[in-house]
Amino acid sequence: PFYFLAAAALLNAGFIFWLLPESASRGQTNGGRKGGTADSVAPWRAVLSDATLRRLCTHRFLVSFGVSTAWAFVPLYAVKVLGLSTYDAGIAVGAITLLTAVLISPGGWVGDRVDQWLLILAGTLILSLCFGAVSWSKGFWALAAVCGTMGLAQACYMPAAYALIVGVGRGMGMGASLGVYSTSLTLGLAVGPLVSGMLVDGFGLRTTFLVTGALGLFAAGTSLKRVNLKKVTAGDS
Repeated sequence: PFYFLAAAALLNAGFIFWLLPESASRGQTNGGRKGGTADSVAPWRAVLSDATLRRLCTHRFLVSFGVSTAWAFVPLYAVKVLGLSTYDAGIAVGAITLLTAVLISPGGWVGDRVDQWLLILAGTLILSLCFGAVSWSKGFWALAAVCGTMGLAQACYMPAAYALIVGVGRGMGMGASLGVYSTSLTLGLAVGPLVSGMLVDGFGLRTTFLVTGALGLFAAGTSLKRVNLKKVTAGDS
């Protein structure tokens, strides 16, 4: 698996080198005109104090915490508790990423027409329920269905969250906004398995998934006050 990952990383680097367009200079942004909101750069204090960015970063940290826990401990649960093979465990966990990859483009299409905070709320609620449902999965198909639904949930909230981050970046600076958002993602991926590992050692696998589900509910709460049910199309904004 590690040799395969190394080869995939090299292939990805080749795609980046040959297929991605060159970066536009700052003077070429915003339709070739200098100035405007696309070129705005706010001080770091203003970036970190932006309420929308704080909500999105808190949400991203918590859901990354949960997803990294699923990646780390769903295989262990599948093999040690359910008695599945490592192949079946890999298929179940792979369903998370597979469904996300297949559905994220349709999720972005929906995000252009429905309130983005509503999509974040709905996707995160589904994800948190899936975290808790892992501990009640009794076989391969049940576990694969739960993991696949996690992928559906991610395809629901991820495009909407990135669209909101881009909106913040137009006023605060795109690099700074995406950098802070990516930091919250990375912290969640790093902290999740560490804390969950301690929970597994102290209370067992099932308790860990329930705690992760509770954190997912808290993540959903970060978007609750921003939902606008009246916005049904992009033209309403």
